[in-house]
Amino acid sequence: MKKTIGVIGCGKMGEALISSLLKAGYPVICFEKDPERLDFVKKKHGIESTNSIREMESKADVLLLAVKPQDFGVVLSEVVATRKLIISIAAGIMLQDIQKKLKDARVVRVMPNVACTVGEMAAGYCCAGNVADEDKALVKNILDSAGKSYKIDEAQMDALSAISGSGPAFFAEFVRSFTEAGEKNGISKELAADLAVQTMLGTAKMLSGSGFKAEELINMVCSPNGTTMEGMKVLEKAGIERIISDVVSATMNRSREIRKGK
Repeated sequence: MKKTIGVIGCGKMGEALISSLLKAGYPVICFEKDPERLDFVKKKHGIESTNSIREMESKADVLLLAVKPQDFGVVLSEVVATRKLIISIAAGIMLQDIQKKLKDARVVRVMPNVACTVGEMAAGYCCAGNVADEDKALVKNILDSAGKSYKIDEAQMDALSAISGSGPAFFAEFVRSFTEAGEKNGISKELAADLAVQTMLGTAKMLSGSGFKAEELINMVCSPNGTTMEGMKVLEKAGIERIISDVVSATMNRSREIRKGK
C-alpha cells in the first residue's frame, strides 16, 4: 500500500505535484491557508483536506512542504511530527535550517520546476544524513511521477535551480523572441509561435532520445557558408556563452541572497 502524502501549500506548484501524485496512485491530503484556494483544489482533484497542519500530521505518512520561502518559517513553526519524512520544495531553505527546528526529521530538499504540470519536470533533490534508503526510493518515485529527478549534493542545488528551476522562463524567452522576430518578418504571430515551440520540442527530443550531443546537432544544421552559420556568427559576436553564464550566475547569486534573508 502506498504511503499517504500530505501536501502543505496548494499554489500552482503544489497543485501540479498533487496531480502527479494522484496519477501515480498515491493517496493525497492537502492543506492551504487560503480557504478559497483549498476548497478549489480539493474539489477539483477529489481529495481530502485538513483544517490545520497538526491535523494533517495525524493522517499523512509524508509531509510535502510546497510553500514559498517567505512563508516557510511560519509553516515550519507549526510542524511538530519531527519523525516523519519531510520533503521541502522551498527555494533557498537548507537542510540544516529545517533540522534545527525538526531535529529528528528525515529531511529531503527538492528543486522542482513548473514543467511538472505536463509531466516533464526536471527536479534535483538532496537528502539529510539520516534519510533511509527506503525514503530515498520513495522520493525518487514521487518525483519521477512528474518527470525526471536527479540526486545531487546540496552544494549543487543553486546551480541546478538556475538551470532547471528557472530554466523554463529562460527557454520561454527564446520562444518569445523568435516569435517576435518571425512576426517582424511577415509571419503571423500564431504561426511564428507554433514554429518556435515545435522547433524547440523537436530539438529537445533529438538531444534526449537520439543520442545526439548539442555540438553534433549544431554541426549537422550549420552548413559551411550557409544561412544557419551566419546566424551563429551573430550569436558568437553577441557572446551567447557569456550571456548564458551570466544568467546562471545571477540566478545563483539571488538564491544565495534569499537564503540570507535579503
